[in-house]
Amino acid sequence: MGIVSMEKIKSKISIIFLMIAIGLVLFIDNLDMSAVNLILTEIGKDYSVRTNKLQWVITGYFISSCSFFLISGRVKDSFGVRNTLSLGVIIIFLSSLTIVLSNSFEILILGRVFQGIGYAFTFPMLLLALKEIVPQNKINIAMGCFVSIAAISSMIGPSFGGFLSALFGWRSIFIINLFVGLIALTIFWTQLDSRKSNKTTLCKTSMAASVVLFLIVFALTFVLNSFSEMKDIVGFFNNFELIYLLHGTIFLSLIAQLCFIFYKLNENSSPPILIRKNLISSDFIKVNILRCLIHFVSFSLFFSFPLFLQFGKGISILETSLYFTILTSAVAVFSFLAGKANVYVKDYLLIAVGLTLLLSGSIVLVLAFPIYSNNLLYAFLSLLGAGFGIMYTMVNVLLMKNLSDEYSGMMTGFFYTLSFFAGIVGVSVSNIIFSIYSDSSSALDAMYYLNLVWLALIGAALSLHMYNLLKIVFAPMEVCNEEV
Repeated sequence: MGIVSMEKIKSKISIIFLMIAIGLVLFIDNLDMSAVNLILTEIGKDYSVRTNKLQWVITGYFISSCSFFLISGRVKDSFGVRNTLSLGVIIIFLSSLTIVLSNSFEILILGRVFQGIGYAFTFPMLLLALKEIVPQNKINIAMGCFVSIAAISSMIGPSFGGFLSALFGWRSIFIINLFVGLIALTIFWTQLDSRKSNKTTLCKTSMAASVVLFLIVFALTFVLNSFSEMKDIVGFFNNFELIYLLHGTIFLSLIAQLCFIFYKLNENSSPPILIRKNLISSDFIKVNILRCLIHFVSFSLFFSFPLFLQFGKGISILETSLYFTILTSAVAVFSFLAGKANVYVKDYLLIAVGLTLLLSGSIVLVLAFPIYSNNLLYAFLSLLGAGFGIMYTMVNVLLMKNLSDEYSGMMTGFFYTLSFFAGIVGVSVSNIIFSIYSDSSSALDAMYYLNLVWLALIGAALSLHMYNLLKIVFAPMEVCNEEV
C-alpha cells in the first residue's frame, strides 16, 4: 500500500513539474512573438537599419515557423514527443544565444529564423505533451489553462519586453530564453515518457518529400506575407503590367510542379508525410474550419485595430496597448472558464456560445458606426475576447479528441499550418481594405467594411453550427417517432 502511495505521489510531482515546464515554454514562445514588436526601434538604432528592413525580424520568424509545422509533426510521429520537444527547446536556446551574441543585423535575422523553427517544434508538441500526461477527463480544463497562459503571456509581453529593454537593453528579452530553455529541457528530458509514437523512421523518400513540402509551404507563406505587406495595393492593380502577370504565372507554375513532385514522393514514402485518410474525417475537417475562422478574424483584428485606433481615432500607442489588455484579459478569463464548464456542458453548446459572442461583438461595432465611442469599443473587445477564449479552448479540446495516436504529430502539424495560412490571409485582406481607405479620415470606413467581412464569416459559421446542433437535438425525437 505504501509503495502504491509513493508511486502516486511521484506521478503527481512529475505532472506538476511538466505543467510548469510547459507553461514556461509557452510563455517564452508567446513572449518572442509579442514583445519583439516593441523593441524594433532599438534594434534599428543598434544596427543602423532602415525601418523597412526591420520588418524581417518579425517576418523571418513567422515564415520559418509556418514552414516547419508539418515537418515537426512527422518528426514527432517517428521519434516521440519528448525528443521532438527537447529538440525544439534546444533550437530556441541556440537561436536565442545567436541573437544575444550577434554583431550584425543579418546574423540577428538568421537567429530569428531558427527561433521560428524552434517555435514550430515546441508549440504543437506542448499540446501533445499535455495529451500524454493529463487524464482524458481533465483535458478540457488543461486546454483552458493552456489558452489562458498563452493569452496572459501575449498580454504582458509588450510591457514586459519594454521594461526589460529599458533597464537592460533589448538583448535581455532573449537572455530569458536561455535560462527558461535549460530548466524546461531538464524537466522534459527527465519526466516525459521516452517511448516513440511510431517505430518506423523516415526513409530517404520521406526526407525528400519533407524538403519539397517545406519549399511549398515556405513559398506560399512568403507570397502571402509579401502581399500583406504591400503598401499600395490599389496602385499596384491600377498600374498592373504584363511583367507582373508573367512573374506571377511562373511562380505559381513552380509551386504547382513542387506540389506534383511532393504527391509522387509522398505516395512512395514509408511512412507518408501526409496520410489522407487521417486528414479527411468529417470531425477533423470541422475542427480545422473553426480554427481557420478564428485565426483569420484574430490575426486580422491584431493587424487592423491598432491602425484604426491610431489613425482613425488619434489614440497613442500606450492607449492602444490598454485597449488590447481588455481583449487579452477576456481571452484569459473565458478560456479558463470554458475548460471548467466543459466538464458539465457539451462541446457543441460551448462552441455555439463562443460563436454567438464573436457575432455579437461584430454586430456592436457595425451598429456603433461611425461614432465608435469608448464604451462601445470596450464592449466590442470584451465580447470578442470572451468568444476567442471559448473558441480557442474548445477547438483545442476537439483537436485532442480527433487525433490518431499513431499519427498525432502529422495531424497537429497540418492543423497549425492551415490555421497560420488563414491568419496570413486575414492580414492580407485587412491590408487590402486599409490600403483602399488609406487616408486617416477613411480609417473608420475601413474598419466598418472589414468588420462586415468578419460578420459574414462568423454568421455563416454560426448558422452551419446551429443547423448541425438542431439535428443533434431533434435526432432522438425522430427515432422515437419511427418506433411509434
